[in-house]
Amino acid sequence: MTEIDYEEFLLSKIKILYETIWNGKIKGTTINLWLNNFEENQKLSALFLLSNFMYFDKFYIHEVLRCMYRDLFKYPIIRQIRLDNGDVLDPNFIAREFKQISALSKFIPLGGVSESAHHLIYPLRQHTPLQDASFLLQENIIENDALSSERTLKYAEVRNYIFFDDFCGTGTQVVKYNLDQHISQIRELDPSVKIFCFFLFATTAGIECLENTGLFDRVESVILIDHTFRLFHEQSRILADLSPSISLEVLTRMCVTNGRKLMLVHSLNQIDNYDDALIEMESSKLGFKDSQLLIGFEHNVPDNTLPIVWYNEENPEWFPIFPRISKNYSDG
Repeated sequence: MTEIDYEEFLLSKIKILYETIWNGKIKGTTINLWLNNFEENQKLSALFLLSNFMYFDKFYIHEVLRCMYRDLFKYPIIRQIRLDNGDVLDPNFIAREFKQISALSKFIPLGGVSESAHHLIYPLRQHTPLQDASFLLQENIIENDALSSERTLKYAEVRNYIFFDDFCGTGTQVVKYNLDQHISQIRELDPSVKIFCFFLFATTAGIECLENTGLFDRVESVILIDHTFRLFHEQSRILADLSPSISLEVLTRMCVTNGRKLMLVHSLNQIDNYDDALIEMESSKLGFKDSQLLIGFEHNVPDNTLPIVWYNEENPEWFPIFPRISKNYSDG
């Protein structure tokens, strides 16, 4: 296949993607504007990356939310109910027991109200039996008495706390959301409660990181992304069938050089110390903490994805193909 033929092949594949999976969100003019970010000899490599971008629209996200509730919450509880009751099969008994346990469970979106997890509450209610009372904000788990300074659990009857989020890339949620402090306080006030952490999508490394903290009784994700989804990993599935028309050297230079340029400004906007900003730039030039991913959702793109895909800050000038809604800190 000639280079021209390969370009036509990639454009045809991308056309199918934006007419189907991308739901027309990306148009041909948008692609051309994005390609103009790159040097002429890099544009074929850029098309190659775009053709391998994993995009999940709201309908897919809603289905994964259903799976999170069913597979990570409901089914394990039903399995335990049966084990605790002589492998009972009576559906009415199981339903009553599950209803009681569910009523003593709270789902907690990770982070503040501007975070992605909070925007999942409404569709989670739409597509599962969960009600308003099933949800609790992280800051409302513990109450502090203004007079005695005594701390208590706001809902002392709760047996299960389920933290949830759309994506876990590196597992830094523990630090970012002060989860270690919150969970330590919960367990101090009631050591008998169960605490879980569920994700719609997560890397195996991110899940392992959270498991190793020992904070949670269970950490799981509906969809797991392993190391083979990292672009430049030696076992990368993306580069496994790399066409001779694509130069790995050109592809690498395109991602690294542009990533450094974009993330230097991004880092300097958040970090005052120049040397520290350089360190941050180097670790994030291919995505937060060198994640090297090509993944995005209709509601946002995690910064674990290559910056050349999502960067949309004013300086330096860059046209993103899938813009990220920046919150001035890293998703992890």
